[in-house]
Amino acid sequence: MNNRIVFCSDHINKNFSLKEAIEFSLSNKAMLEVHNKHFKELFNLKSFNSIIAIHPHWRDYSLSTDDELIYNKGINFLKKLIEFAGNNHIKYIILHPEGYPPNLDIDIRYQIILESFRTLINFAKKYNIIILLENMPPARIYPPSELPGYYIGEKLDDLISIFDIDSNIEFIFDLGHFICSYKIYGNKELKILKSLNKKLTYVHVHDNDGTKNNHEPLKRESSIQILNMIEEYYKPIYSIEVNPIFNGLDITLKNLYQIIKEK
Repeated sequence: MNNRIVFCSDHINKNFSLKEAIEFSLSNKAMLEVHNKHFKELFNLKSFNSIIAIHPHWRDYSLSTDDELIYNKGINFLKKLIEFAGNNHIKYIILHPEGYPPNLDIDIRYQIILESFRTLINFAKKYNIIILLENMPPARIYPPSELPGYYIGEKLDDLISIFDIDSNIEFIFDLGHFICSYKIYGNKELKILKSLNKKLTYVHVHDNDGTKNNHEPLKRESSIQILNMIEEYYKPIYSIEVNPIFNGLDITLKNLYQIIKEK
C-alpha cells in the first residue's frame, strides 16, 4: 500500500459506486478519500481499512453564519461525521473554512469561524481525528455566484489563526485553489505557503490556468514546480482530485510518482 497516494471517491469515474472506487484504489495500492456523494454507501461499509479521509461538501454546513438553526445543524452534522470516523479508525476529516451560506461581514464571519473550529477540534480530539483545513479559490471565480465577494481561506494568511487553535488542525493544501489565488494575489501567497510547511500534511492535486477552478490533470510545469517545492520541505499525502471528464488520472499519477521519486 502506498500511503502517500490517495484517490478521491468521486473523481475517478463519475459512475463509480463506493465499492468500485475502493477496488480501484486498492488495485493501484492507494488509499481512498470519500466524498459526500458516497456517504450513504460509506455508512453501510463493513471494513474501512482503505479509507484515509472523509470530505463533506461545503454546502452541507456553515461555520460562519449567525443563523442559530443553520449553524447548529452544521456543527451537529460535522460532529456525527467525526464520531463516525473515529469509531471506524478513519484518520482525517477535510473541512472548508466557511461553508454555506456565508452571508455576513467578513470580520464577523471570521470570529464565528474561529469559535467553530475551537468547538470542532475539542470534539475531534476525543476521537483521535485530525481536522484538515483547506484553502479556497477566490470567490470571484468560484461558482456558484451567490458566494460573497471574498471567501475566507482564499488567502493563505486567513488560515493561520485557525491553525493556531490546536496542533490537531492541519493543512490540506489544494493546489488548484492556490493557483487561482496566486494569479490574483501574487508572490505573497507563495511566501506564506512556505511558512505553513510544518502544518502541511496533505495535498489535493489538480491543475488549472488560474482563471477557472476546473480540476484539470496535473500537467503544467509551474504547478509541478510548486509540488516539487512542497516535497522538498515536507513529504505530504497526495490526493488526486482531477475531474473525470478530463481522463487525466494516468498523467497525473505519472507526474506525482516523479515528484515523490517512486516507480
